[in-house]
Amino acid sequence: MKRLLLLSTMIVTLALSAFTVNASTRLHIASYDNAPIVVYIDGVEYGPFSNRHKLAGIAPGVHNLRVLALYTNPYSAYNTQQVIYNGPVNLPFGYEVHTTVNPYNHLDVNQMIAMGPEPVHIGGGVVCAVPGNIGGSRPVNYPVSHPVYNPVPQAPVIYPMHDGEFNNLLGVINNRPFDSTKRQLAAQALGSNYFTSHQILRMLSLFSFESSRLEVAKLAYTRTVDPERFYIVFDAFTFDSSVRQLSDYMASL
Repeated sequence: MKRLLLLSTMIVTLALSAFTVNASTRLHIASYDNAPIVVYIDGVEYGPFSNRHKLAGIAPGVHNLRVLALYTNPYSAYNTQQVIYNGPVNLPFGYEVHTTVNPYNHLDVNQMIAMGPEPVHIGGGVVCAVPGNIGGSRPVNYPVSHPVYNPVPQAPVIYPMHDGEFNNLLGVINNRPFDSTKRQLAAQALGSNYFTSHQILRMLSLFSFESSRLEVAKLAYTRTVDPERFYIVFDAFTFDSSVRQLSDYMASL
């Protein structure tokens, strides 16, 4: 009896672990013009060509994403494959990330949805929690004599500062005559709020000196909800040396 109970516990534990891995992240990806695409994540192909890919079970974290699109060649009987994106994608644990490759070969994150735990009965009164609507996951049909509940841990939902509040913040910063005071106000706001990359670009436009913009940009990188789009902040700088310093700083984190 003890051996049977131990075997039952091991099987349920393995099943719950499998659910946790498979439910950890999801990625939805398409091209802006709805062209058929094939996706490579860390060199692994996710095919065949399709107008939209919905991928699940990818480990959380930053991955290399390569997207090829299939286009009709008017001068040939063969279609043309073109790389439309090759760069990083950040997949936070417990999130469904909806993305689009834009006309400039950049990856736009359109939506991030926190996947809440959904109880799933797996036999014998046992309930495990996996994020809702995970395609292809199957409950384990193994009888256990007592109920257990293992919720999948959820990452916190982070929202950027509301546009109205952000505009008020810009007004307060802009009213100060010196960059030193502006930097202090910006640092205070960055310490307790999150922003979009576009909001950071607008904030940097309020500073007179390149050194001030660089300092604030470094503080802001870890406080953005879309770090994969932080490249737009480079437009705030006049000198290539500042862009290189910011790029090196981002790569060091």
